[in-house]
Amino acid sequence: MNAVLLAAGYGTRIRSLFPDTPKALIEVGGRALIDHLIANMARSGAIDSVLVVTNERYRDALRRHLSAGSPPLPARVIGDGTASEAERLGALGDLQLALRRLEGGADVLVAATDKLLAFELAEPLRFAQERAAAVNLCVRLPDRRRLAGRHGCVLLDAAGRIVDFEEKPARPKSNVASLAVYVLPPAAQEFLDGYLRDGGNRDAPGHFLSHLTRAMTVYGYVAGGACYDVGTPESYAEAQRSMLSSPRHEIIGRV
Repeated sequence: MNAVLLAAGYGTRIRSLFPDTPKALIEVGGRALIDHLIANMARSGAIDSVLVVTNERYRDALRRHLSAGSPPLPARVIGDGTASEAERLGALGDLQLALRRLEGGADVLVAATDKLLAFELAEPLRFAQERAAAVNLCVRLPDRRRLAGRHGCVLLDAAGRIVDFEEKPARPKSNVASLAVYVLPPAAQEFLDGYLRDGGNRDAPGHFLSHLTRAMTVYGYVAGGACYDVGTPESYAEAQRSMLSSPRHEIIGRV
C-alpha cells in the first residue's frame, strides 16, 4: 500500500504563529507533524512508500526537510503547480494529481498532514486490508456538540459500514467524527475522477466520502485513540500540552 499525504494548504488559521511554515513542518513535541505521521505509517508495516503533494511555495522546504531527516519510508514530494490560495486545486484536486503519479491497482492511504494521530495505524490498516473496501478512520467524541459544524458525522451499522455521512452538520446524528484519513481501494480512486468531473467539491474530502458511501460499501474504523487537527493556535497549544505532559511523549488528546 502506498500513502498520499496532502500538504498544499496555506495554513491561514494558524498563520499568526507560523507565517512562513508549512503546516506539515509545524513541530509538536519537538518533531514535525509530517515526521510523526510517516513514523506511524512505518510502524504499521503496511505502507511501502509515501508521496507528498504540496504547492510550489512549500515544495522545496518539504523536500529539504525529508532529505535531511532520512524518513523511515521512501518519500518524495511533488508540487501541484500552484503558488497562491487563489490558484489552489483543493485537497481532492491534489489527491487526483497524486493518484495519477502512482501505479494503479493498489490501495492508497490518504491523510492530511495537519493531523496528529493519537493511535497507531497498524490495526486500522489491517482492518482495511481484510475487508478490501474503502475505510474512513473515525473517533468517537464524548459529546455531539463538539462535532457540530467542525467535523464529518458518521453513522455506522452493526458491521461497521457507513450508512450515513454528513459533512460538518449543525445537528449531528451521532458522536462519531470522521478524520481526514482514508484507505481508498482502486475502485474508489477511479470514482474520484467522475466526482470531480461532475463538479464535486474539490476542497472538502468529506463531501467526496459522503458521495462515495452512496455508490459503494465504505467502512468506518473507530480508533481507540484520538486526533488533533493542528490548524489553529488553540489546537496547536492543546497538542503541545498533551505531548509534553506525557512521560513517554505519547499524545492523548481529542479531535
